[in-house]
Amino acid sequence: MLKKLVLVITILFTFTLHSQIASLVYGPYLQMAGQTSIRVNWRTDTTTNSIVKFGLTKNNLNHTAGLFSPTKQHSVFIGGLLPDTKYFYFVTNSSNTFATDTFYFFTAPTTNKKIRIVATGDCGTGMVTQIKTKKAIMNFVQNNYVNCWLILGDNAYESGYANEYANLFFAPYQTNFIMHHTSLYPCIGNHDYANDGNAAETKNVAYYSIFNTPTAAELGGLASGAGAYYSYNYGNIHFVSIDSYGTEQTLKVYDTLSPQYVWLKQDLAQNNQMWTIVYFHHPAYTMGNHNSDWEGDLIGIRTYLTPLFERSRVDLVLNGHSHVFERSWLMKGHTGTEDTFNKAVHAKDSSSAHYDGTPNSCPYIKDTISNKGVVYAVCGSSGKVTGIQPTFPHNAMYYSNAAKGMATVIEVDANRMDAFFIGEDSVVYDKFTVFKNIQKVKLINSNSPQTITLTASWNGSYSWSYNSIKTKQNTVPAFSNSLIVVSDSLNCFADTFKISIANAIKNYSNSNKLKVYPNPSKEKLTIEFEQNTTAKRISVISVNGIETEINNFEITDKGIEFTLPKLIPNQYMLKLVTSKQILYHQFILSE
Repeated sequence: MLKKLVLVITILFTFTLHSQIASLVYGPYLQMAGQTSIRVNWRTDTTTNSIVKFGLTKNNLNHTAGLFSPTKQHSVFIGGLLPDTKYFYFVTNSSNTFATDTFYFFTAPTTNKKIRIVATGDCGTGMVTQIKTKKAIMNFVQNNYVNCWLILGDNAYESGYANEYANLFFAPYQTNFIMHHTSLYPCIGNHDYANDGNAAETKNVAYYSIFNTPTAAELGGLASGAGAYYSYNYGNIHFVSIDSYGTEQTLKVYDTLSPQYVWLKQDLAQNNQMWTIVYFHHPAYTMGNHNSDWEGDLIGIRTYLTPLFERSRVDLVLNGHSHVFERSWLMKGHTGTEDTFNKAVHAKDSSSAHYDGTPNSCPYIKDTISNKGVVYAVCGSSGKVTGIQPTFPHNAMYYSNAAKGMATVIEVDANRMDAFFIGEDSVVYDKFTVFKNIQKVKLINSNSPQTITLTASWNGSYSWSYNSIKTKQNTVPAFSNSLIVVSDSLNCFADTFKISIANAIKNYSNSNKLKVYPNPSKEKLTIEFEQNTTAKRISVISVNGIETEINNFEITDKGIEFTLPKLIPNQYMLKLVTSKQILYHQFILSE
């Protein structure tokens, strides 16, 4: 009995000693950010328990979450959080022996708030390109919050070992980067599998112990039950991360009978988010240091996955592997070699989609029901740039860059997506914009004269046909049948509002006053009466100083009120002519 007691005391003393001397190896880093939960990870040099202290203010971290079991690789789940809320936190152990600085994160929003995403491919090299690209990302995002960080495989060179992740991935990103504030969503590459061509999730590689992924559909999507691939929703975006190198039941993702392909097909089929972004390591189209015409994994992906993406309304596919940057046209239907790409057939929009006022730069316009096409972007140069094929650039690419390390920043604002491709020198070398569900034609029926607030169908810039207002919403008159158009400032697209007044014909006696909505006193206005049977102009006045016959009129807050001239009973048309449009109001003059 005494020996057992001594053993217990020794274990407790040893655990306490380890807690006292433990130090942070890397982290904290965030994973699986949802609307009400998040996971905080870090690693220590020796085993200790895991504690996260957090709260709504930096000076009052009044909540605690943690695990008692001693470990080196820590992962603490925090639930019961408020959506779209900023929390401060730090990580430590029960002895507070290695409390880190206080950091912050945001939970996911519930509304169509702007979402900002960073994507880096083949980034864990430890080379100067990695550091320069990291700095370029921060120069671009400035103080704006980044919601999601996607890593596109080959995250730690050369073999994805634990020490390589520590030294070549986490160490370079520990300072002056988004790691402590932004949830990280990984995918696995061939180097993370140590280039084992028969790699499977069951293989003991560091990736699976370092990263936690929502395999049980904790964040939406379809449960995969496999750490190698998963899906999740963030804002109005559906993300899918797949394993393009490893095997499952000896089958790869592009084998249509493989568990991963079956899951992918089902996941995309049940997806109802506005936007869909799929990311994985091996690209379908590239002529960088890898050649998609003859490498087996790339051929399989192009042959069997790209048709699935097109059928499933995928908007953007992000890849690494090839250490260059390449961005395709909005394309559809190309599964062959580079020489079979026909821009006239496969590029579904010939615009640059830069949306910057330069020639042929209007954005891609899509809808959520059908899929006009997919944009493919290879961003495998976030850590190094190495080599090209003799036929570089690939014919399917609108833009290619084999000279600079590159990273991707994506901003999704409701039904608008902007993607920026930033070089290691902080230059934005390429970008594209996509809008969904715009160019609306809306019929507005009104039973009486009134003012109506119209809203454009996109977020951006606006030019209204009725007045000079530049806002998304505009309050306009609806006292007669009229047509009002709002276009973007670059005249690439427009919404049309057709206003129909059901009771436009009114009865008036000679003694009644006629009131017209709204007050157009800021416009040059001419008022005309026309007799419908003869289309003869009966009487004219002008607010800007010229008056004839109708002398008794008054501009009020709500409209123009005036006494009708002496007209014989008949049906008349009142026509208001402004600098923007012609508006009509019919009336019948009775005895």
